[in-house]
Amino acid sequence: MSSVAEPTFFMVGAARAGTTSMYDYLRTHPQIYMPPTVAGKEPSFFCDLVPPWATKYRDFESYLTLFERAGDRIAIGDGSTNYLVAPESAGRIRERFPHAKILMILRNPVARAHSLYRYICAWGFEDAPTFEKGLAREAQRLGNARFIKEWQLLYHAFLYYHSGLYAEQIARYFEAFPREQVHIVLFDDLRTDLIGTIQGIYRFLGVDPTYEPGLESRNASHFPFSVKFQAFVSRRWNAHPLYPRGPVRGRDKTHYPVAMSINQTLGTYRKERMRPDTRRELTERFAPDIAKTAALIGRSLDHWVDERVPAPAAGAKVAMPV
Repeated sequence: MSSVAEPTFFMVGAARAGTTSMYDYLRTHPQIYMPPTVAGKEPSFFCDLVPPWATKYRDFESYLTLFERAGDRIAIGDGSTNYLVAPESAGRIRERFPHAKILMILRNPVARAHSLYRYICAWGFEDAPTFEKGLAREAQRLGNARFIKEWQLLYHAFLYYHSGLYAEQIARYFEAFPREQVHIVLFDDLRTDLIGTIQGIYRFLGVDPTYEPGLESRNASHFPFSVKFQAFVSRRWNAHPLYPRGPVRGRDKTHYPVAMSINQTLGTYRKERMRPDTRRELTERFAPDIAKTAALIGRSLDHWVDERVPAPAAGAKVAMPV
């Protein structure tokens, strides 16, 4: 047997569903190891598209160096959220690690789509000034070879609607892994029973379930005062932490990060919310896939379609039609 530490579980997504907070809840557990850097959190080794922060981990030996400090931890994790949306990932993980455990966190796809838009606006990637205009651009972006080449793995972040079609994404993992190796929780569970949900995940991973982590949330959604200005600065910031472009200049350390930070701070005084008609239209578009997702995971998701329906208790199982 190899003495090199290898991942035993994968937190595969969904993005903007509480995965950053969950990453912190997991890696603070004394029996769990997850790499502490951005590249380590989301190395995306099992994806075709390569994020700028993880280009040096594209061969298997380099990838495994991310886990070399795992020591005697029981559970070792890779938290690349694009493994859920990337169609090639489930099979590749299965080929290398057939006994790995898979963790998914799902969020109402309507709310998640809006949060995703806010997130990439905050980083200056999106220049569509409204969520509605961003949604309208998705048809031109989907499958666009030039757009994919420009953004690589970040391309999926621009697919506000299509990246939220969970049924096919989940089915890929159910086909690749035995059902008992896949653990799915809802973002709603984190709101209604945070500690119980976290400890349920600990139990699934085979570590001490009585451990209680600090419960501060992470990666909260923000929105810039000017989307256009944030995108303007981002395109010129060579040292952008998520999308580095070239040699670092003096202004990359001072002018650009300060300008983006000020624009972000000013944005706290601007209310940016999803329009009610947009919410209704998106809910109608997502409804068929939500029904398929509910049937797959065996949980009612009626509250995602009708806000008057209360969310079921965490862990509650509902008989669903096949």
